[in-house]
Amino acid sequence: MAGATFTFAVPRGKRYDDTTNVSSDLIVWRGLDPNLGWNAANYNPQAPRNTVHFQALRTEELSTAVSDRVTLTALRLRWPGWKMAEFTVGDARRVGYIAMRDPTNPDDVVFYAASNPDAPPSKAIVKPLAKIARIV
Repeated sequence: MAGATFTFAVPRGKRYDDTTNVSSDLIVWRGLDPNLGWNAANYNPQAPRNTVHFQALRTEELSTAVSDRVTLTALRLRWPGWKMAEFTVGDARRVGYIAMRDPTNPDDVVFYAASNPDAPPSKAIVKPLAKIARIV
């Protein structure tokens, strides 16, 4: 659509690690879109891959559903047939992310690169998170 722009949940310059409202022990889920090429191996009926491709997590604002607000069962009803990448907020913080509640959707936590929250994360932090994440 001409003239349309993407709006982030948290504007650049206002991102910080909210350790008060986002506990490191919270479980989060990221939907793995079956229509995106890097997720194709997860949906291969002959030999499905059971690992998360780093590209599925490599975005400036990584939005995830959070376990204190939504259940995995509810997510499966919302996105039938989708697989989910699961990890904890603490896992993401340990590899170099900061976490905040999504002010536009309280069911979500958004992650940004700690080294530069206003830019896409480097492979150096995305790949370790992809290795930690498990498919559920």
